[in-house]
Amino acid sequence: MSETSTLIGYGGRTIGREELALVPTPAATETHRPVPHHEIVQALVETLGFRHIGVVHDEYAVSPDGMKAFGVLDLATEMAGCRLNADSPIMPTTTLTLQLGGARLAS
Repeated sequence: MSETSTLIGYGGRTIGREELALVPTPAATETHRPVPHHEIVQALVETLGFRHIGVVHDEYAVSPDGMKAFGVLDLATEMAGCRLNADSPIMPTTTLTLQLGGARLAS
């Protein structure tokens, strides 16, 4: 975790997007297909790109079992951010957040 980090990871450690892609995804069942954390992040970054909003920096924390993830994305824009909670048993949830002096997106 960097000294400028606003995210405290499990065990005090945060990871980058590349390492997030290495987190194993549970096997699908007949009634449930887990979505890998990195696919959710990639879709979010792609959608932001369509609106000409870039990601300046991002970091993530993942539970020891890999089932829960939380992340913070610093955005290259002056707007309210958006928080995505991928811990929902039904679907990811989104909440607007605001950081003065720049946008911060917590996923």
